[in-house]
Amino acid sequence: MTIREAINKGIPRIRLARWVNPEAYLKIPLSGGVWARLFDSHSERIDIPVGSQQILIVTDTTADYVEYEGPPHDSEAVQRVLG
Repeated sequence: MTIREAINKGIPRIRLARWVNPEAYLKIPLSGGVWARLFDSHSERIDIPVGSQQILIVTDTTADYVEYEGPPHDSEAVQRVLG
């Protein structure tokens, strides 16, 4: 599915099946916005905080996203509190 299809279906977390980390996902803005956040614990290995990377989604036409069905990363809850 595309990001637009995920938004239309109300799917908040998506990923590409080919990603190395099976727990990595994009948190997409269902209520509007052009930035998704990448949650990938592998980024911590190179000192990039999980959830700090943002992806511009308005230009993404990738059509093979799948719904992420795993648990949300702990840092996602922290970001909700911090805004």
